[in-house]
Amino acid sequence: MSYSQQKPLNIVAISGGLNAPSKTEALLQTLVERLAKAIPIQIHFIKFSEIAPLLGGAIYRNQLTQ
Repeated sequence: MSYSQQKPLNIVAISGGLNAPSKTEALLQTLVERLAKAIPIQIHFIKFSEIAPLLGGAIYRNQLTQ
């Protein structure tokens, strides 16, 4: 059975950069796009820059209250 006949492979791409856009995010996006051309995949993209404030309330020290 070839890759094209199988279920899509689940890929979780995690970008740990705090800035958006980030170089890491761009690299991951390019990698998963190229992979998608070769085999069927289902991509789950997690961007730490988007969820970090929800986890701790602040990303940088100057964002904290005195």
